[in-house]
Amino acid sequence: MDSGIDRRPGRRTRWAIALLIVLGTIISVGVSGSIRLREQRLLEAEFSRRAQERILAVERELTTALVVMESLAAFCDSAPAVDRRHFREFTAPILARHPNIQGLGFDPRISAADRTTHEQGTQREGFDGYCITERAPDGTLVPAGDRDEYVVVHFIEPLPGNEAAIGYDIASEPMRREALGRARETGQPAATGRLTLVHETGEQFGVLICTPVRNRRVAANGQGSGEIHGYVAGVFRIGDVVEHALSRFQAIGIDVALTDESAPVDERLMHAHHADGTTNPEMPPSTDLVEASSFDMAGRRWQLTCAPTEALLATGRTWQPAAVLIGGVVVTLLLSGYLLRLTRLNGRLHREIVERVASEFALRESEQRNRTLVEHAPEAIVVLDAETGRIVDFNQHALDLFESRPEELVLLGPADMSPPRQPDGQSSERLFREWIERTLAGETPVFEWIHRDARGRDIPCEVRLVRLSSSQRQLIRGSMTDISDRKRNERRQRLMMSELDHRVKNNLASVVYLADQTCATSESLDVFRKTFTGRIKSLLRTHEALAEARWDGVRLEEVVRLTLEPYTEHGHPRVEIRGRPLRLEARASGPITMSLHELVTNAVKHGALSEPGGRLEVAWEAQKDGRVRLLWRERGGPPADAPAGSGLGLSLIEGFIKHELRGAVEFDFAPEGLTCTMYFPAEDDHDGTVTTRRSGEPARTSASSAAS
Repeated sequence: MDSGIDRRPGRRTRWAIALLIVLGTIISVGVSGSIRLREQRLLEAEFSRRAQERILAVERELTTALVVMESLAAFCDSAPAVDRRHFREFTAPILARHPNIQGLGFDPRISAADRTTHEQGTQREGFDGYCITERAPDGTLVPAGDRDEYVVVHFIEPLPGNEAAIGYDIASEPMRREALGRARETGQPAATGRLTLVHETGEQFGVLICTPVRNRRVAANGQGSGEIHGYVAGVFRIGDVVEHALSRFQAIGIDVALTDESAPVDERLMHAHHADGTTNPEMPPSTDLVEASSFDMAGRRWQLTCAPTEALLATGRTWQPAAVLIGGVVVTLLLSGYLLRLTRLNGRLHREIVERVASEFALRESEQRNRTLVEHAPEAIVVLDAETGRIVDFNQHALDLFESRPEELVLLGPADMSPPRQPDGQSSERLFREWIERTLAGETPVFEWIHRDARGRDIPCEVRLVRLSSSQRQLIRGSMTDISDRKRNERRQRLMMSELDHRVKNNLASVVYLADQTCATSESLDVFRKTFTGRIKSLLRTHEALAEARWDGVRLEEVVRLTLEPYTEHGHPRVEIRGRPLRLEARASGPITMSLHELVTNAVKHGALSEPGGRLEVAWEAQKDGRVRLLWRERGGPPADAPAGSGLGLSLIEGFIKHELRGAVEFDFAPEGLTCTMYFPAEDDHDGTVTTRRSGEPARTSASSAAS
């Protein structure tokens, strides 16, 4: 069968495979190198950002030291005379805020002629045996030799531990003398090179910063001399300054070195901060990746240098470049092997295609005949594969029913075109599977089903299932008929019966309630008959108006005119009715009608309608708070007296307005006549009318239940 198929790849195929391997390898190497370069750039950018943060922090700390010296010099400049107590009070807060300052002092210039006077004056301050000293070659302090001028440590804070420094001539040491000379020449702070402090127990270097203090005292000619009469001196442990500035940062593998570029090469290192926490005083190892900044520090050129450690550099190297390279090569080899296998299978596949095309052509002719029958069927028809649960065929009516496109419908099954549950609460997927199994067993079930179209609209359908004969698959033909109209008519019929039952019950309850209320307030049977008959007729007129409007509501003006019609003819007082159009819903028309009936009955018996000169005003308006205000005002009749009981039907009116409509009622029994104001909810229809509001109202309640 395969004798005519060449299983070996041809020359063109071999060249294609070789080209694929070369290109795949080149692309893998390029992508790997690109990822490694990107990692290096990200590492450099992150290192630069963090290094700059540390450089700025150290520079700010050193700048603070200079500010402290300048403020101390300004204090000494401005004060007429600085004594030891004032100096201590001024420097104490500074030392408390800056613990990295070892000491602050004031060193006056003492001439040879004033030496004896200075020494005696200091001894009188309590420093017994005080004299100006210098350091001998063996490091001990000895009385200073004779010279023209001394710069003596006179004030120093903190004093405890520094008593031996009192009287020391700082100009006797070359490095300090050089700094004093620069300060005197420039008038600015001057720093020494690195020093080993007297009390240093570790391996830190210190630095002395001197700032000149001029004599501001006014001479006899009214001008200050402006001469330098001393220096304020600050002693700083450079290691403490740098470490305090870096303490706010996490140790992330960055070494920091502070150097004095103005010093000899072997004396430039001021302090070395190692990220691993070691106290090695040597310079951190140099790398190609560094961040440096030079700045002026009290007349000397200092430089801060940041360098990454090997640990930090290692964090920037990930496994991704190597993984990309290896993965690319592996994928290239796999694709090459796949291409080789694909070439060998190509011949066999070609023969199978030819055979399958012939068989499918015959099958297509048969399917075309069946499709013609399906397309002209009046209902929606789909063909379902029972094993996969997917639709494999359909007619145009099915597309119209589900409002789907053909390419969408073939991806769906019955559960996808149904709500999660049917009306009886059962799972749509499980229930339809039961119908499928019954159909495969030989049944032809017919049942009602809720489908859901592409817009999410539920469609009630009548479904018929029948199994189709097939040698390869289990196919089921489903016919679906939309029964939405039938279901809608059934629901409408049930609703009409329910509404009729509800209205009959409400009307009977209203009659019972009116009978109970009328009987309770009637003095005789004749009074009961007349009052009860009048109320029933008033209710009947409202029902007739609602019936003419097909129970869709009635206008308030019509209710008022129907209620007052028997009493406004044959020369009775004039009645004024006014208000904008307002439509009463069916449930609200009854309470309003009965309330107006009670008011007009009272007006005929005891109010404005009982005398020829009486007048009656009925008006209503919509208020901004979403309520309607209905006003009943009588004038020109007898004075209105508040009843002792409920003879006027007050309980009836309040029951209807408060409980039925959730409104409010106000009565004003004035000498000029009764005024009744009723409020009930309503909403503006934006078409010139107002409708009693439905939201917030109680459910339909009978008159008797409201009264109770």
